[in-house]
Amino acid sequence: MENRQQWLISRFNNVRASIPEHVKLVAVSKHFPAQDIKVIYEQGQRQFGENYAQELIEKAAHLPPDIEWHFIGGLQSNKIAMLLKCPSLHTIQTVDSISKAEEIEKQCAKIGRQVNIFIQVNASLEKGKHGLHPSLVEGACLHILSNMKRCVLVGLMMIGSVKQSLSENENYEFVLMKNLQKDIELSSGKRLMLSMGMTMDYEKAIEQGSDLVRIGSAIFGSRVHEFLEENNTSLQDTEKISLV
Repeated sequence: MENRQQWLISRFNNVRASIPEHVKLVAVSKHFPAQDIKVIYEQGQRQFGENYAQELIEKAAHLPPDIEWHFIGGLQSNKIAMLLKCPSLHTIQTVDSISKAEEIEKQCAKIGRQVNIFIQVNASLEKGKHGLHPSLVEGACLHILSNMKRCVLVGLMMIGSVKQSLSENENYEFVLMKNLQKDIELSSGKRLMLSMGMTMDYEKAIEQGSDLVRIGSAIFGSRVHEFLEENNTSLQDTEKISLV
């Protein structure tokens, strides 16, 4: 029976081996403890993603300062200033309005820093899902590129629909994102990254042009209990297993 550290390393290595070198991997560590992140960090991973501002800030305070943290959760305007005070916050991937970009620009100016951002696109057009309507994306990007210096636009991000993620056919949401990327690059002359693809669909996302994938459960498991179940043990079996 392997301990959790060995289990994590094995899963991380399997994921890393399936991703081409030119594609960035953000390991999504939400709800998993700092000790789990440290195991993956020691394998050379430096980019980690968190969905909640407070959780990101607390983990960043206890982990090595060269980690590049990506905020990938729903962005609330009232949490922007708090997030930006975290020195190792590298990228905010979920900017879904010009007004939030303007707030990032304002707060960055106050503390004298820059931060990378992605514009989140609602490529699936699902009601209630965060992200700009595709028809508004190019205008928003051109506005940010022309008017902001500290809020640095580096790409477009999407969270796909489950239906498309599970489909064996070409993912039309990824096609839409690729077309948006090309149109904005033609209009602005700036190279933009695409952040698309998670555990269920990252291999297809890479095939269709993703530059960055966000992978959580394929590395960390859906929960600690998944590890316990795979190893036929329990939380009380503390003498046989190294848990965090």
